[in-house]
Amino acid sequence: MPLKRKMKRDLTTVVKFIKNHPSSNDMFNLFMKGPEPEQGFMWTSSEWWSPSQQQALSIVNIKVVELGWGGSSYGLFMRLIQNTIKHLLNNMEKNLYRDNEGKWEDDPRNGMFYIPSF
Repeated sequence: MPLKRKMKRDLTTVVKFIKNHPSSNDMFNLFMKGPEPEQGFMWTSSEWWSPSQQQALSIVNIKVVELGWGGSSYGLFMRLIQNTIKHLLNNMEKNLYRDNEGKWEDDPRNGMFYIPSF
């Protein structure tokens, strides 16, 4: 199988795995925080992560290695996961807090998460 197709397939598999895992919030936090500056996921010290992030990292590590992303490809694949998670959460957050539903700026029916447009 071509590498690009394997990468896309495995990335979809891992993101679905993370979204459906009981520790998904810890996994999301792990990827939003990312590894230490100037380090990668492989070389970041355990002190950098909270205990729940360490546990989430070991769960994701097992899945990534099961899919064949070990050695030098591990870091590349972990960064792909990180970028995908960040993109998903950033887009979800924008939509989550938009609650104006086309109403005028000072409409009292605007929801609690209404963000005025500037």
